[in-house]
Amino acid sequence: MSAQPPASDAPAPAPLRPVPQAWLDRATQIEAAARGLFAGVIDVLESVESGTARLDAAIVARLDERSHALIQALHLPRPPLDQPVAAASPTEPEPEA
Repeated sequence: MSAQPPASDAPAPAPLRPVPQAWLDRATQIEAAARGLFAGVIDVLESVESGTARLDAAIVARLDERSHALIQALHLPRPPLDQPVAAASPTEPEPEA
């Protein structure tokens, strides 16, 4: 007898569809701002752990700037959904019509 996988109650994955370029641009801005803040926090933690730095006003100001950039990126206006779609990646299959 062949074993069948158990039935799953999970819904089927949604079909992939093209994303408007403006949405990709917005996501890229948010990701860049988040990476900047994350890198800043890591730099501070590493320098404090190694004893080469203190949490002084300049470091706090830099982290504040990076967190403010992330907040601004998160609050960018949502682009309309009827924008042109981004070009498909050569490694991804073309979406079905």
